[in-house]
Amino acid sequence: MDSLIEPTTTSNQELSSLVALNPSKDDRKNGSEGGNDSGSNNSGDGETGVGVRPSDGSPSRGKMKAIAVGFVILSALGVIVFKGLGSALVYFKTADQAVADRAQLGGQTFRIFGTVVPGTLVEHGVTESFDIKNNGVSVPVVNKGIPPQLFGPNVPVVLDGHFSGDTYVSDQILVKHSNVYVAAHPERFKGIPKNTR
Repeated sequence: MDSLIEPTTTSNQELSSLVALNPSKDDRKNGSEGGNDSGSNNSGDGETGVGVRPSDGSPSRGKMKAIAVGFVILSALGVIVFKGLGSALVYFKTADQAVADRAQLGGQTFRIFGTVVPGTLVEHGVTESFDIKNNGVSVPVVNKGIPPQLFGPNVPVVLDGHFSGDTYVSDQILVKHSNVYVAAHPERFKGIPKNTR
């Protein structure tokens, strides 16, 4: 008796299992002995899974792009933070230190300390000029800001500004009047009479 073989239908899932069990020559050349690692069809297009690249442990292109973008973003943030902190730092110099470091300071903003020299204060409308002195060294100052009420001759001051040539151009005057500040920075007050602190 001859038996008749009836035709059967095979689903994509069954074909995928067969492909996983019997890899093609191309799959063997690429070193993928069983299709993809999970044994399931990840192609998502209803095909048999042939041609699906197996995972060999190396990062995918998408992961590499994400890593590269993350590195660029972190680098940019690092530069912004570094520049922000650099511009936020304001150096403090006594008048004698500032004169000694004038070439290095250039037009950079910094704070300078000294005592207003008597007889040098001259008002010029909205600005005033005067000299400050520390450890025997004087610095001519032009102030463009509003001076505080306690400002005057023989008053220790801290100025915010920069050098323009030999003149220090200030936009803010801070009058030094705290004993806590003096105690914290005694080296900055050498040669200044205690009654003017």
